[in-house]
Amino acid sequence: MKVQVMQAWLNYNVKVQRQPANPGVNSLGEPNYQDPTTWPVIPDVHGNATHTVRIEFNVETTKFTATGDRVIERETLMFLRTDDYLQPQDRITIININNVPTNTNPGLNNYFIVYSVWPENDSVGNVNHYVAELQVI
Repeated sequence: MKVQVMQAWLNYNVKVQRQPANPGVNSLGEPNYQDPTTWPVIPDVHGNATHTVRIEFNVETTKFTATGDRVIERETLMFLRTDDYLQPQDRITIININNVPTNTNPGLNNYFIVYSVWPENDSVGNVNHYVAELQVI
């Protein structure tokens, strides 16, 4: 029996948009993916327009050096279920957090690009969930 332990953590609703598989080309023959806001929305496995995920935002730490202080940003990670599927270069828009629209917190980044996706396993070796590294747009 497989237990989904991530369910209690899933409190972000995000919209996923994916670039077209066969883009047009511009006058130089380069792929033209158009404006990312026009990309198609990818539904979750249940057909919902939003995906339920957990996001761990990057934490800035200060490194003290002899030549001055430096701010080091850690990665922003998004955790999703095993039946959800993302690809690098997908666009992520946070719609709400705990059913509160994100536009109520202007200090929070709402738009991200998926940089990479990898599985994480439980102690038996089964894939428990996926982790996506996000970059701020």
